[in-house]
Amino acid sequence: MKKLLSCMVSLGLVVSLAGCGGGGGSTADTTPAPMTAAQTTAAESKAEESKEDTSGGG
Repeated sequence: MKKLLSCMVSLGLVVSLAGCGGGGGSTADTTPAPMTAAQTTAAESKAEESKEDTSGGG
């Protein structure tokens, strides 16, 4: 009887852990990758160009 009860409890723990931990794949898809130094520099230069275009028009 004790063996059956302990097996049922451990099975319940495994099922609950599997149910809670199943969403790991979806968060990796929505999390953006960190930018490299080249990407950061390119983004900064684009931002500066757009500021020059809007502020130096007239």
